[in-house]
Amino acid sequence: MGMTRPMGMTRPESERARTVARTCVGCRERRDPSGLRRVSLGPDGPRLDARGGRGAWLCRESPACLERALRSGRILKALRIAGGVAEIEAIRRLFAPGIAGEDGPQSGRDGKTF
Repeated sequence: MGMTRPMGMTRPESERARTVARTCVGCRERRDPSGLRRVSLGPDGPRLDARGGRGAWLCRESPACLERALRSGRILKALRIAGGVAEIEAIRRLFAPGIAGEDGPQSGRDGKTF
């Protein structure tokens, strides 16, 4: 059974001011989610997104974290997928430069990239 507080008592400051932090599966550092990218497993395979499904977090600006997560198998374990070459390459392609995605180039109606 949990401990209850008498009416009128609030939580201590340390419990109220918690911030959200996620752990990079590559370097294992805890960071604010804005400095990380989330990879999740969708029906068509791995994808970059902000929410939904089982996911793993990687440092946004660190290709070394991606490689470390792939080499160690931590990203595959976090996503609960078997570690085949196809799955590893699909995850690598998500982070390849020039691929439209979370931070990649976007096209407007006139076809111009911005």
